[in-house]
Amino acid sequence: MRHDHSTTVYQDCMRSAALAFLTRHQFQYLPNDPLLLERTVVHLESALEVAPVTARKLAEQAYSELDVIRSRHLFDLSNSSSTKSVIFDPSGDPDQRDLRTDHCRT
Repeated sequence: MRHDHSTTVYQDCMRSAALAFLTRHQFQYLPNDPLLLERTVVHLESALEVAPVTARKLAEQAYSELDVIRSRHLFDLSNSSSTKSVIFDPSGDPDQRDLRTDHCRT
């Protein structure tokens, strides 16, 4: 099968769409629930008209990418409070950690 630039761009766009779908819906399922992957495949096929084999491949790639993202970020209890959640990437330099905060409403 010949892969030209337009095929690569198309697959990158569909994989990004799959990752966005997974990110939006990940909290509706238990961790590692195969139903989330299946729902992503169905979304690609029905909403974006991706061929079934391609939809499965791209959804699996996006699911793997989401696993990497999830495992990379940790909740920092020592710097969090009742009004602030701190999430960090432990793979970075401990002195230069990119701390992201999400202020919760009470």
